[in-house]
Amino acid sequence: MLEEDPPEEECVTTIDVTPPPHCLGKIEKLTLRYTGGDCSQSMNSQDPAKLGCTDVNPAGTYPVRVIVKESASTSSPTYVDLSPLEIGDTFVVDGDTPGCSQYLKSTTGYWIKDAATDELVQDGFFHSSCSQPVNLGDQFGGLQVFALETTQGGTVSLEHEVEYTYEVTNPNATAATSVSVDDDQLGNIVSSASIGAGMTETYTTTAYISEETTNLAMLNGSVDGVTCNEASASATMTVTEPPDPGLICTSKVQAMRLRYTGPDVAGARVEIEAKTFPYEDVVYDPIDLVGGVTELTLASENGFSIDATAHGEIDLGSKTTLRINGAEERIHTSCSTAFESGKPAPLNHPKGDPSPNWFVIDFTQKN
Repeated sequence: MLEEDPPEEECVTTIDVTPPPHCLGKIEKLTLRYTGGDCSQSMNSQDPAKLGCTDVNPAGTYPVRVIVKESASTSSPTYVDLSPLEIGDTFVVDGDTPGCSQYLKSTTGYWIKDAATDELVQDGFFHSSCSQPVNLGDQFGGLQVFALETTQGGTVSLEHEVEYTYEVTNPNATAATSVSVDDDQLGNIVSSASIGAGMTETYTTTAYISEETTNLAMLNGSVDGVTCNEASASATMTVTEPPDPGLICTSKVQAMRLRYTGPDVAGARVEIEAKTFPYEDVVYDPIDLVGGVTELTLASENGFSIDATAHGEIDLGSKTTLRINGAEERIHTSCSTAFESGKPAPLNHPKGDPSPNWFVIDFTQKN
């Protein structure tokens, strides 16, 4: 009888996905996957003025030639010129390609052609200096961001390398022969192996996965010329998605809903003054401030703590002042430092430090 040992408890069976932003610093290498999509498949959060996509001919399932260059100009240096590529194929755009800069420049251009006729199918460009978001899974026409290597963020990928380990024990008094291990997802792991009496052998292989995967391993072998009953074992690798990073401001805060997180203050007077309308304070008086509980909302402010549109303005300005019984704190609201829902409000000074008193529940921003 041959036995496949069950996975030990210390084996890691969960992959943690790196939360965005994924483009940090400068892009050294960018792995793209050809998906066959047309421009309508584009899905990303870049400024529309920073990218473009044109369908010249209908996209199909045929092999293509993909050209990626250092700018949107056809005369710029070439990162890659590959043919044929099928749907699902990946390729690496390396900023250190001979004739190119060390890092990807601010704009990367691409051209997708029919591999057989060289007719242009689609062309486009996108921002690639990290001043605009480039995240895993972003789609630019027929190209998807599959992996990035950046100067400050290291390497991140849609798929993760997993090492699978198979331990097989022969509890018999004689050697086991013709030992084979097959994995229903990965194929044959080992065949025609021998395991000594009372010995355990370990076999490994690696694979890349991007979603929850269950592997079933089957074990066969013989002892003293007698075929053993097939043994099997399974293991599941799960993928843990990062928490929702919340809405991140990219222009200027228009309205915000805040939760108080400081020490309790009974019967307080809270005044909120926006830079764009300094003589129209929004006042809460009296209000019991309970740390981590009290939210500031008014119907007159459209359900927010303060809303510029309720005062005829389009944003709150670069800073918004909050006073609790006259004690002043200024929140930075121009978004030149991170302003994000689900996190403490950023102080105006020291710029970007988290406020000890105010937490951003929700906000809107200037279009």
